[in-house]
Amino acid sequence: MLYYATFIAFHKKFHVPEHAFLDFFKKLGCYLYDLLDVPGQDPGQDTTKIPSCDLQEVKNAFRNFISSEKPEIVIVVIKRIYREIKDLLLELRRQGVIEKYFALPFPGRARTSTRYVDELYNIIVETIGTRS
Repeated sequence: MLYYATFIAFHKKFHVPEHAFLDFFKKLGCYLYDLLDVPGQDPGQDTTKIPSCDLQEVKNAFRNFISSEKPEIVIVVIKRIYREIKDLLLELRRQGVIEKYFALPFPGRARTSTRYVDELYNIIVETIGTRS
């Protein structure tokens, strides 16, 4: 669902065909970084059940990735995860490492898929809409 919802939002703005989407996504400087790269972790699983030491490891790995790649914009998918790293994102913005950050719902159901596509489309228009 995440791939297709992301593709739809980009297609809506840039009319990129699906076969060319991943190259286009990369050309724009977009990344997908999985904060929940934990075996057996489900996007719908409650993150409060992740031990705090694991959450700190996730934050450290994320900080290292952001510091290394220096993206202008960070979009966190799954608003519950966003709440866990919001302070880190604010700190990175204050330090000038990132310019903006956003949170989107995971597009797992029809309602959240529609919200995800609409909100991502708005972010694309606001932030990268003039690039192609």
